[in-house]
Amino acid sequence: VFNNIGTYYLKKNNLDSAQYFYEKALIIRDSLNYKEGIANSHYNLGHLFTQKKEYKLALIHYKKSLSLFEELDFKKNICRDLERIAEVFYKLNKIDSSKVYSFKALLLAKELGYPDELASSYEMQYTLNKQQGNFKYALEMFEQHILMRDSVKNEQTQKETIKQQIQYDFEQQKTIND
Repeated sequence: VFNNIGTYYLKKNNLDSAQYFYEKALIIRDSLNYKEGIANSHYNLGHLFTQKKEYKLALIHYKKSLSLFEELDFKKNICRDLERIAEVFYKLNKIDSSKVYSFKALLLAKELGYPDELASSYEMQYTLNKQQGNFKYALEMFEQHILMRDSVKNEQTQKETIKQQIQYDFEQQKTIND
């Protein structure tokens, strides 16, 4: 519950309240030795500190989250943490470290085959390589990013269309039954 309240405050940009509730959730999850919950709490705190531009604290929490998700072998979460760590290193202008984490995220995203993670990883690779003047590779990464991003949007559109069709069929059947 405290984690959800923290997320609510984060969305409202009330960062101090979000931090209070995220930390409260972490304490409870830690006392229960609930590793997945602890990892998620650290991820949320990493996100919060990124919003606050407190990047060193963000890295601490993202790395704790990463370590726990590696123990649990939750690959999608590992990929997400690698991406966030790469982004924070980029904001700290530690480009080499950012590239290392971004490349690890890209390899894992390819292994998983999740378009969301691939889009994010390709976008980060594009940004890093463009900044370093590797324009040919940056262009390849940008094209892959667009391809994956469009794939995600297309999948969302298909789901919405199916949902609307089911609703329409239901309403038609209800009209016939009435």
